[in-house]
Amino acid sequence: MSTNFTKLFSSIIASTVWSESVHTKVVWITMLAMCDRHGRVHSSIPGLAHMAHVTTDECRIALRRFLSPDPDSRTPDYEGKRIEEIDGGWRLLNHSKYRDLEDQESQRISKRDWATKERARKKAEKLANEANRPVILHNPTVISYHSHDNEDKF
Repeated sequence: MSTNFTKLFSSIIASTVWSESVHTKVVWITMLAMCDRHGRVHSSIPGLAHMAHVTTDECRIALRRFLSPDPDSRTPDYEGKRIEEIDGGWRLLNHSKYRDLEDQESQRISKRDWATKERARKKAEKLANEANRPVILHNPTVISYHSHDNEDKF
């Protein structure tokens, strides 16, 4: 089994797989949990059924559903099929699409966090520089000190 993880998008509950029987949904979630980084699930049907805690017949029914075209699928790729058979198991057909979405989301969050930290660093640097500014003579009779709050005039 894989040491990777698959992000479960909340949109799954609006997918056609969610309208399937409970055992079919359980097999699908199990396949998501078992797949490697390329979306491959290496298992026999009895092994997958055991991992999903469903009967072998329920697992076979679920696999037939995943191998069949789904005219109502939100993703028209592969005629709506969810898996294909490979040597030693199955490949989740849209795995890379969702993995890439995850990567884009992670990058967006990472950029946002970096920008927040950079703004805070620049603000702290500006405040430190203002606190260490020398006395500036605007008028020979008025001396002002710059602080981060307001200009105080003496």
